[in-house]
Amino acid sequence: VLFILSSYYPKVYSLFILSVVPYGFEMFINFYETGSFSAHSLETLGNMYFLPSFKTLLIGDGYFNNPFGAGYYMHVDAGYLRMVLFYGAISSLIFYMLYLFIFYKLYIYSEYYIGFTLVIIMLFLYYFVVQWKGPVMLSSGMNIKFIFLLFTYMVMSGNSYNGVSKC
Repeated sequence: VLFILSSYYPKVYSLFILSVVPYGFEMFINFYETGSFSAHSLETLGNMYFLPSFKTLLIGDGYFNNPFGAGYYMHVDAGYLRMVLFYGAISSLIFYMLYLFIFYKLYIYSEYYIGFTLVIIMLFLYYFVVQWKGPVMLSSGMNIKFIFLLFTYMVMSGNSYNGVSKC
């Protein structure tokens, strides 16, 4: 892919090498250069987390985007906190329990597929770690569709595999 980009799309290649790679691998570059796994974007993100008011914590405010202008509500892009600001902690917990249930079932069904258990564990870690940075479990259509299609496929193939549903 990099060869094709560099040969046929040099501007895209330059953008990828100069912008995407340093941003995506900032922690590893910093570790190599300074010995510290730090990233400016993660430090900024860590400063976004705060304890909201009791009412907001309990039932949320119902705002995902800023109702008074552009941007995110309370200028927060941190995934777990955005869910709490919108739904409250109780509803957010129910939402995360749904994802935990799906990953648990995927883990159970992965026993029918050699080596697939590691893939399920890696997907689980990806979803829950990336949620720290942004609300991928709620607002990323591709991630939502992928996990639900995978879940549906595993349930359907599990039913035909042993004739008994595990759900």
